[in-house]
Amino acid sequence: MTVYIFPGQGSQEQGMGQALFDEVAEFTIWEPEIEALLGYSIRQLCLDNPHQQLKQTQYTQPALYVVNALHYLKALAEGQKPDYVAGHSLGEYNALLAAGAFDFMTGLKLVQKRGELMAQSREGSMAAVIGLAPEPMREALQANGLTGVEMANYNAPSQTVISGPAAEISRAEAVLNEAGARLVIPLQVSAAFHSQLMVPAAERFADFLTPFEFKALKIPVIANVTARPYPTANPTETIKKMVVEQITHPVQWTDSIRYLLGKGETEFEEIGPGAVLTGLVRRIRQEATPLIDIEETAEIDHPSADERSTEVASSVTPTSATMQPEPVVQENETHHQETVTLEPAVEEVAIGQPDNLQQIKGIGPKLEALLHEKGITTFSQLSALSHHQLDAWLQAAGWHMIDAANLVDQAGQLMGTSTLPATAEPIAAGSVVDEAAVEDKIAEAVAEVETATDEASANDEIDTIDRVPPTNGHQAAAPFHAQITAESLGSATFKADYGLKYAYIAGAMYKGIASKELVVAMGKAGMIGYLGTGGMSPAEIEADLRYIQSTLDEDQAYGMNLLANLIQPEIEAQTVDLFLRYSVRHIEAAAYMQMTPSLVRYRLTGIRRNPDGTITVPNYVLAKVSRPEVATLFMQPAPQRYVDKLVEQGQLTAEEAELSRFVPMSEDICVEADSGGHTDQGVAYALMPAMRSLRNEMMAQYNYAKPIRVGAAGGIGTPEAAAAAFMLGAEFILTGSINQCTVEAGMSAVVKDMLQGINVQDTTYAPAGDMFELGAKVQVLRRGVFFPARANKLYALYQQYNSLAEIDAKTQRQIQDKYFKRSFDDVWAETKAYYQRTLPAEVEMAERNPKHKMALIFRWYFVHSTRLAMTGSDEQRVDYQVHCGPALGAFNQWVKGTALEDWHNRHVAEIGEKLMQETAALLNRRFATLSGNGVNGSH
Repeated sequence: MTVYIFPGQGSQEQGMGQALFDEVAEFTIWEPEIEALLGYSIRQLCLDNPHQQLKQTQYTQPALYVVNALHYLKALAEGQKPDYVAGHSLGEYNALLAAGAFDFMTGLKLVQKRGELMAQSREGSMAAVIGLAPEPMREALQANGLTGVEMANYNAPSQTVISGPAAEISRAEAVLNEAGARLVIPLQVSAAFHSQLMVPAAERFADFLTPFEFKALKIPVIANVTARPYPTANPTETIKKMVVEQITHPVQWTDSIRYLLGKGETEFEEIGPGAVLTGLVRRIRQEATPLIDIEETAEIDHPSADERSTEVASSVTPTSATMQPEPVVQENETHHQETVTLEPAVEEVAIGQPDNLQQIKGIGPKLEALLHEKGITTFSQLSALSHHQLDAWLQAAGWHMIDAANLVDQAGQLMGTSTLPATAEPIAAGSVVDEAAVEDKIAEAVAEVETATDEASANDEIDTIDRVPPTNGHQAAAPFHAQITAESLGSATFKADYGLKYAYIAGAMYKGIASKELVVAMGKAGMIGYLGTGGMSPAEIEADLRYIQSTLDEDQAYGMNLLANLIQPEIEAQTVDLFLRYSVRHIEAAAYMQMTPSLVRYRLTGIRRNPDGTITVPNYVLAKVSRPEVATLFMQPAPQRYVDKLVEQGQLTAEEAELSRFVPMSEDICVEADSGGHTDQGVAYALMPAMRSLRNEMMAQYNYAKPIRVGAAGGIGTPEAAAAAFMLGAEFILTGSINQCTVEAGMSAVVKDMLQGINVQDTTYAPAGDMFELGAKVQVLRRGVFFPARANKLYALYQQYNSLAEIDAKTQRQIQDKYFKRSFDDVWAETKAYYQRTLPAEVEMAERNPKHKMALIFRWYFVHSTRLAMTGSDEQRVDYQVHCGPALGAFNQWVKGTALEDWHNRHVAEIGEKLMQETAALLNRRFATLSGNGVNGSH
């Protein structure tokens, strides 16, 4: 008796179906119709993946459905029909196809719509939990108030996927590690699949299904939702109900396999790419018992996740008996029937002890070669290895998901264990060990990660880099080099405080270049972006703020930029009023050379002491600094003179003033090296160590309860740059220039076209218009524009002359005709009108001081050049002022030849995720190389 099982998402790979597209005759008939329906070539998607879309849900699901179907047709041609069919999530549609519920094209229409709806979902996240049964998981989650976390996939008794709000999933990692989980792996998914957060998608799918009719099933299909066969009555209504519920309910894969084992099914054949489900079936055989229904009813009520997972938990304890036990009868209230669970027998078997690796087929040639290279030629030597050493070798060789402890233990068992579970084939004395002895351990470890979820993300696939959590009393000490993931980079407390999935920030870019759309996209992806409020009016800031707050969920992070304004402090005060009125909890403080009363008021408003004596500071200040003396101001408590003055004015309470002594102005210092826009041209390699040393001194001096965190910005646009920042000790990273050339950035399309092609040498320095007289610098685009040269010429003239009248006539004509495209008188009239509304004293000073008047006229050019760039005006394209650093040039080279080469495909959140993921992978490779066991560092 045979069961065909069809895989779901996570099994896709480029090249899948290669032989089948031409081998299976039906495909040549269907191919034109498939392309007409989907609008693209499935063959090209699977084989070439030209636009890197194979990992995106809306493309993955149709592709897997087609390839699974071709595998099934080939299997039918070569063998016989199965007795049962089952599929993991998406794979259930192939099971229904095999059972005759609908024809091929109908199934493809269903899968296409399902993929589209699931791809559109952007709420929540998921994590795979390995080594902890569902019931203790549920108890730990409930005890810690994580009521929004749901069980999404019961993949095996010791492997469950959880789903829910991003903030709760993030908190669950530490909770479940403490409860005894061996691994908790955050998954790269776009939403909380198989949870109640998917209800909107399920409702839309139900509407889509309305006109469809389905046929009676010719083969029993085991449903994900119930772990039982689909009822046979009313096939149309039954199938509609099941596939809709599947979107919001957990995948009961463990009980599906247990049920089939209880029916006597022992031959499981995976029909589709990969062998992920095959590995899960093997794990379920080893860890659970068959589930035998004495009486099956035609109509089965759907069990809740709690009821089903309780049953799973009760079945995973292995028996220690050496004889076949009596059946265990369990009352299954969900199904109103008795369930008999047969415990597997454990037999006494003798194990031969060949001590030469070459004689043992099960060790596998690749592993054998690696061990030989390290001087390990016998199982005795392997058994004596420390987990620490073997783990280092395995990871350096690229086997990131192998559990070294399991391999060493397996070696020890092969040398001297006297019992093996009956599920393993008996080994006669002196015989060659079966292949499952060691090589299966590798496959199982890989399957743990590769199957942790099936509904994969905007890059809907599990990250293939495993992470070993810190020891928590339930496991051995961490090995030499724990695998790094995108989620593990940076400070855990930073991510927890901000509610983030990644320690990654999209920094503010003035005049709304860091737009409200950019901020929302970052928040929905588990990161944080700061609105570029510089140069925006209070009304514009408020409108964008309201949009952001109404679009993001409460647990999704966002921030607002706050610029120092020593000339017009009332603007800074009004902005802080706005932020406090709207309960903005995160600001990016930039351009501060000293503390200001408004910044102090923002930081301290709402600070309070808790009943347990700890202090809560609700408002977070991310301080962008590039000089140690400025960083010192932010690492100290608020200046007492400002605190006292604010209390006098009734803007702070006495309690807030008292508690100000115990907290720094900022817990998060962002060290900005040479960057786009305003820059002190600092060097990260010098700045970061100095700032970290300063942080340590300030922590020792003030003995703060929470550590000050130091992050990095400036020049980060590639995995190499991000890896360098983290290696320098950055607890988070912030990017800027690379985000300006994205779909969400509030910059003109003309400028984005110019930016997407630049290289690292295509930026330079120019005077900063807002600090023109001081000679401050900004880094700007050089390629294709005259702005840097013209701006520097204006500053040189300002330094050389005391008035416009002193400049020679030829130069005056050049500035008016070529730079300004208007006369000095016209420029002064426009400038004077502006300052009379905002700063009348500037006009008075200019009338008295010709040099100051010249400065104001020259500064007009900087405002004008920015306006030209942002509107994309054709009038003076060569005068565009575009703040940009070489990080964007490096990014362009990194993504050259990929879909991201075109800025129309660049989305700020996807760039952030890709950068973090590739940085983690790069660091793992680099560590392997540095340990002396890796491959060439260029790979």
